[in-house]
Amino acid sequence: MNRSPPLSYESLKSVLGQIDPNTRFRLFSRIPTIRPTDKVVPLRIQKLSARNNKFKVNDTEYEVGIYKKYPPGMTPPRVKEVNNAGGLLCDLDQYGFDDDSGNNVLTPGDVDLRDERLSVTIGDPGYYQRDERIPDLEKKLEESRRKIEFVECFGPIPDVLEDDLDHDEFELRKLVQEFLSASRNDTSERPPEFERARKLAHDELSGDIKNQMAKLQPFYSRRDDAPVPYESFIQLTVSSRRQEHIERVQYNKKLHESAKYISTRFFGNRCHPVHIKLLNLCWNTIMRLPVGLRLKIEEIERGMNIHLLQRSLTPLLDAPLKRLITIVNNNEDFECSILQEARYLEVFESLPYEILPPVVLNLQNLKFHKVSQIENSWSVEDFLLVIKNWVESGKKVGSCYSFGTSEHVKNIILGKITEEYKDAETGDAFVSIPTIFNNQVKVSIEEHQGMNRWVLKFQVLPIERALQ
Repeated sequence: MNRSPPLSYESLKSVLGQIDPNTRFRLFSRIPTIRPTDKVVPLRIQKLSARNNKFKVNDTEYEVGIYKKYPPGMTPPRVKEVNNAGGLLCDLDQYGFDDDSGNNVLTPGDVDLRDERLSVTIGDPGYYQRDERIPDLEKKLEESRRKIEFVECFGPIPDVLEDDLDHDEFELRKLVQEFLSASRNDTSERPPEFERARKLAHDELSGDIKNQMAKLQPFYSRRDDAPVPYESFIQLTVSSRRQEHIERVQYNKKLHESAKYISTRFFGNRCHPVHIKLLNLCWNTIMRLPVGLRLKIEEIERGMNIHLLQRSLTPLLDAPLKRLITIVNNNEDFECSILQEARYLEVFESLPYEILPPVVLNLQNLKFHKVSQIENSWSVEDFLLVIKNWVESGKKVGSCYSFGTSEHVKNIILGKITEEYKDAETGDAFVSIPTIFNNQVKVSIEEHQGMNRWVLKFQVLPIERALQ
């Protein structure tokens, strides 16, 4: 049977550039021969989010956690739940205690989005790892053992119960609670639900005992210098709407190191900036990214402290943002280059701060929108000041600024403009003012569906488009 010839280098580059990034990651992992070519082909992502030990590319999530493997039949129910959810999201020390020491470790390439006001100093393990907890935990364990002995005193527990669709659900739950509280009287009549209730109570108490023993195990391991009763693995869970894929390796790296390894494998050492249409930033987290990564981001989805973005994200940017939606707290926020250079800027004021006309007059963004949380924050005179500046200063053609405004401004602003500029041309809900720069400033009123019902829009247009 004749095999098809392999793709040429240029054909392979063309194919890689057209396929979904997650498919590229799978091919990269499984076919070593294409890896050098993959690194020279630009990577384009529709949506990216990254936080601590996981990242999501389009609709596929990559997460690392710790999987605990107990001997058969010994896995505590709580551990099963955590394993099935992707594994424990914090490291473990040699005794099995949670180890948060890696959570705040920064390595080269990481993007630090933590709020300094909320940072927690790692060091003291806290109450949950102190030996003074042992008596209370042992007391709860002994109580559960006493209860399970009570359940077992009525006879052997059946391994399997036949389905009985005729049982009384209320009576069943009542009996289960009697067994769980060890209040059932042995001389009482045994209804049809008796054995089923006893089995359910026994299963629940068995699980409780395993969970309580798991809580005590780290204390005993530390006290006796004994090994933990399970194996630990780093688990990578790759999940999307269509499927889930799991890989496990021995736990010999911290979680943040494992997350760093995966992101470096996929995003690191690329010849071109990674193009991201929408970056979803997760507040108060660390993005584990490779050293030297360059990003070309069109839009950042979530508003965040602009100085935090400036400090953490700007060093990675290969070009200005196309779109930035953010919250502003003071005039100093407008001095950040990431805000100044965004092609489209939308701002929300963090009250009581209000953006005043002089700030807007200094903006160089091509497009700008101000969401007004105070309906009468700008007067008609404030807007006329901006219009006068645009008409006389020669604002760049294509500039488009809009402002949430009040019903009062909406009703009188266009009339005030025509009084001020006698040569202005009027139309349906707009006025166009000619300038000496061979263009026109078009001012229009639009009804909006967002926070502000009315929006006042300023545009600089060529003369032939101004009256449209």
